[in-house]
Amino acid sequence: MTNRGRILAFVLAAFAGVFTASPKLLAAQGAATGAIEGRVIETENSRPVSGAQITVSGTSIRATTNDGGTFRIAGVPARQVELRVRAIGFAPATQTVIVAAAQTVRADFKVVVSALQHDQVVVTGSGQQVEVKRLGNTVAVIQPPQSTPMNDISSILQAREPGLTAISSAGLTGSGARIRIRGNASLTQSNEPVIFLDGIRINSGGGQTSRLEDIDPESIERARANAQAAGLGEDRVRFQLADAAAGLDGQFDLALIVEAVHDMSDPVGVLRSVRALLKPGGTAIVADENVQESFTAPGDELERAMYGYSVLFCLPNTRADAGSVATGTVIRPATMRTYATEAGFSKVSILPIENYVFRLYRFDP
Repeated sequence: MTNRGRILAFVLAAFAGVFTASPKLLAAQGAATGAIEGRVIETENSRPVSGAQITVSGTSIRATTNDGGTFRIAGVPARQVELRVRAIGFAPATQTVIVAAAQTVRADFKVVVSALQHDQVVVTGSGQQVEVKRLGNTVAVIQPPQSTPMNDISSILQAREPGLTAISSAGLTGSGARIRIRGNASLTQSNEPVIFLDGIRINSGGGQTSRLEDIDPESIERARANAQAAGLGEDRVRFQLADAAAGLDGQFDLALIVEAVHDMSDPVGVLRSVRALLKPGGTAIVADENVQESFTAPGDELERAMYGYSVLFCLPNTRADAGSVATGTVIRPATMRTYATEAGFSKVSILPIENYVFRLYRFDP
């Protein structure tokens, strides 16, 4: 480990094409909370198990292991709790731990390979993994055609499963198709299906910029390759697609969040996770829209532009998530301070850095 500080950076996917998150509020509410961290490995060969879900029984608090099999859960009530681990291809495991206030307890798991095959498990509309035999719905597996090139996922879905249609919309770059399953089901509500990618809920499009069409693993792999070519190993730089509110692993000196807070459906949950990742003395720098501190008519050019972005894109996109706070592009300093305070930060200050588009904040734990 070098003496250089560790930095955690969050960047809006549509802005940088590297990090996306559709965060959910998973931290338990309460004054006395602690954290749990650990690692999940196979019993036979001690290999790390990635993608395993660790849940605090009786709550909605959960986390997912990374490629190294490690996990961290912040905001766990300070009491005795039961952890449950479930991963595709492995038998479930449980462990009871005692969480102390403002402390981190360790819980490691060794899981045994199960006879259950991968194609027997699906992710349901609630984001949970369920065995196919216990699901009362039809499950279809669609394979991309080998002889016909496909540019997006919507094209792969089109005309390959009875009752499922993907209707092209505006034709703009990144715009999504309108996906229908057995036609329209409602005259007043959205007819778009709920879509999960690797257990994370994403919007399906329907005319707006679609996260379903915005998946670009090649860019992430190229970023990893460029970092390695520059001599930056994974101990210095990592690129990860994850649910930020579910908790990430590691400890950092600095966290950067660039033009992303106003697009988060659960900004308090994400900021709470960021606070848990900071080392003692660490800080978070947040850059977001430099709108007026309070509403004053008529607004300046930037204010009017941000309202346009908010109505046409940011608000509809964020409201696609159930329970979203729906902040919108016009995020004022008072709103940012409220989110930071509710996440547990003790001090919020505006940095004296002039920029026409962005206002820079500093959050101290």
